[in-house]
Amino acid sequence: MVATLQNMAYLWGGPARGRPNFCYNDLSLMWGGVFDVEQAGVCPRPPNWVSPCHCGHRKGTQVDFKITQFTLDQRRRAYLLVRKYFHVYTKESVAHWHLTLKKAIP
Repeated sequence: MVATLQNMAYLWGGPARGRPNFCYNDLSLMWGGVFDVEQAGVCPRPPNWVSPCHCGHRKGTQVDFKITQFTLDQRRRAYLLVRKYFHVYTKESVAHWHLTLKKAIP
């Protein structure tokens, strides 16, 4: 996952090409496990932890990708690059995309 994110950022070019940096968060916890951060009304913690928010992130195959720093054209270009490596899940009202790695990149 980390190698894929690094490769994707390299291809994007960031400030060297007049573009904002890629910003990622919620990749996984250092030792795995469940993200137990609760957001009132958005991400209630179930008592049995069977399906907590960010459940898939614990495997290191999902990451959140911030999109608020992009213009609409940059967002379109970033989307084309990102979806080469990831399945992209998003809603219009959110400030980030939920990415799931398609496969490991050698």
